[in-house]
Amino acid sequence: MTFELRASGRHETLVRVLEDAPSRESLQSHLPAYLQSQRWFGGRSRRLTRATVERWIPIGTPPGAACLCVVAVEDDAGMTTEHLLPLALGGSRDEQRDVVDALGIGAVRAELLRQALEGATLEGHGASLSFEVTEAAGVTCPGEGRLIGVEQSNTSVVYGDAAILKLYRRLEAGHNPEVELCAYLTTQTDFTTSPPVLATGRLVGGDNFESDAVLVQEYVPNHGDGWAWALTAGQKALAAVEDPATGNKTSEMLTWLKAEGETLEGAASLARATAQLHAAFARATSDGMRPEPATEEDVESWARAVREEANSALRSLASVESATSLSQQPLRKALARVAEGSLSQLSQRITDPGLKTRVHGDYHLGQALRGQHGWMIVDFEGEPVKSLAERRALQHPLVDVAGMLRSWNYAAFTAEHELSQGNPNKRDTASHAAVWEGIVRVHFLDAYLEEAEKAQPRFLPRNRQHLHALLDLFQLRKALYEVQYEHNNRPDWAWIPESAVQGLAGNLPHHQS
Repeated sequence: MTFELRASGRHETLVRVLEDAPSRESLQSHLPAYLQSQRWFGGRSRRLTRATVERWIPIGTPPGAACLCVVAVEDDAGMTTEHLLPLALGGSRDEQRDVVDALGIGAVRAELLRQALEGATLEGHGASLSFEVTEAAGVTCPGEGRLIGVEQSNTSVVYGDAAILKLYRRLEAGHNPEVELCAYLTTQTDFTTSPPVLATGRLVGGDNFESDAVLVQEYVPNHGDGWAWALTAGQKALAAVEDPATGNKTSEMLTWLKAEGETLEGAASLARATAQLHAAFARATSDGMRPEPATEEDVESWARAVREEANSALRSLASVESATSLSQQPLRKALARVAEGSLSQLSQRITDPGLKTRVHGDYHLGQALRGQHGWMIVDFEGEPVKSLAERRALQHPLVDVAGMLRSWNYAAFTAEHELSQGNPNKRDTASHAAVWEGIVRVHFLDAYLEEAEKAQPRFLPRNRQHLHALLDLFQLRKALYEVQYEHNNRPDWAWIPESAVQGLAGNLPHHQS
């Protein structure tokens, strides 16, 4: 990004540029285009009208060479969002200066981690960045670190095998759920299946501006995430199990999976870790974390959300050609039945809903890493499309379980699809994929429920029928969302959630008028 210096003289630091109104205005005029070119901005459909650098905090050496800038971004719909941009001056040509992402500079990355691990407070214009370390913080800064994959709302830096620093690009007033939940797990529980927090960084301004900005955790060397592992496991099973002469596909697949061992034990160990996570959340006592009994009104609210998703899915279905999905009529009937209120008295059938707690909020196979000593659960920010209040709200623990079950469904049929691509002698493995998924999800769910039974306080419904009805409800809500996502982004994949919707809609205890 290049901008023009409009003031006389050559500014040698970014702080000097920002302090000079004409030069700051010149820089700001280039920010909308810059922001929309960044993957982490996540708002390419927005038409930005202005970006204003409202606050800045010097970092790096020499002092002021780089800054953490809080930028207010406005669009033509009147929406304003705030984003954190680490910026630094680059090269100069005549009266032009380059501005670069400061996290691309090794010295800046090293300085940021050093300040975090020392619990420093960095003062700036309109805000300060205060770091707080935990008892787990025993590492020193191991070099400059390296940038890893850029996500929609944050950027991460890995420092050797010691630490990972996550800088949140989208700022929201209040507590980021990932910072809040991970700090709670590290400092107030004995849960060890998520990376310990080493330090957190919070932006604070004198005008009541506050936002979490940085999270530093112990780095977990790993063999990839659960999604990649599940795809490999699924393809291995589908390739190995032939069409049985007996016609009993489930028996043949189960025999093979038991002999192989790794897949079923991997699913069960992830399930136990999930139940232990929920048990830890159920023991929280602080404001914003403390569990509450789920009520009849909650169940009605959850049912109402499913009906709304069904109506949205019906509209989505009407906008796509029938050739992009499987037989439309059964699906349309299932959606209409849900949308027309057949769940309106579900609360009368689920009288024992259990507890509402904090949850992971965006739980799927990609959020679990295959660490050297077992699973590690990561990425607690919640669904990025939801508001901060929604992501911090108490929810039912089975929301996470439903998300993981939907992920197993996708893994099974993605594995089948990839295995069959380019294979001239391919056989029909779709039914085998369904059998593989069914066996794995049963092992996952059985292990989860067995572990959850040990928890105190109890957070799940005691009545198994009520439990399974809620689980089906949450799976249906997720699948309905997936139908719309696939219609908008990958129409050829819509049949996966559409099939799930038809099955789940038939499972729910509908009210008979």
